[in-house]
Amino acid sequence: PAANGMLSGYYIDDKEPLGDEDAPDKDIENARYRIRFQHIGNLSPQDSLSARAAYLSDSDVLEDFFEREYRESSQPDNYAAYTHIGQSHSYGLLARARLNDFYSQVNRLPEASLAFLRQPVPETPLYYESMTTLANLERVFAVPDGDQDYSAVRGDSGHMLYWPEKLDFLTVVPRAGVRGTFYSQTIETQTETVTEQVTVTNGTTVT
Repeated sequence: PAANGMLSGYYIDDKEPLGDEDAPDKDIENARYRIRFQHIGNLSPQDSLSARAAYLSDSDVLEDFFEREYRESSQPDNYAAYTHIGQSHSYGLLARARLNDFYSQVNRLPEASLAFLRQPVPETPLYYESMTTLANLERVFAVPDGDQDYSAVRGDSGHMLYWPEKLDFLTVVPRAGVRGTFYSQTIETQTETVTEQVTVTNGTTVT
């Protein structure tokens, strides 16, 4: 098994943390920092494990001091993922969580996946492939709007059948598939109707 990783830190005492374009009520302290961790490794020829995390002092530290990284991704990703790849199938487990509460994000704690690679169906001319995921999702909003957070379990499964045929010089691949998605709950909406009565000068009431 092979692996490589990285752990780095950055700190600066910024005497003027607010730029001319920042709102005057923006809260950025003088102590500004970033701690970053990354790991990619193979547990076996079929199994791999990767992780990435970045903890920031404020939402502007990347833009101010790591402009190239900010252009590539204005919000760093924080996750840990395990993947197994077999001859005819693959499966994995993903955990994605927010580390910095000034960002909005969809957490996946966790998300499991199972895929069957395209393969022949025994004793038929058909080929089959599928992808299924099951995730515990949590939508979190940046502070101070954290009271809007909500969560749900989502299941998603897609299946495809292929029938490749060669007609002289032409190859055609008719296919048929089905996909379904299930959510344990959805956002409830309420409609409120307000009726007002207005009385004009001649005594007539209008609703």
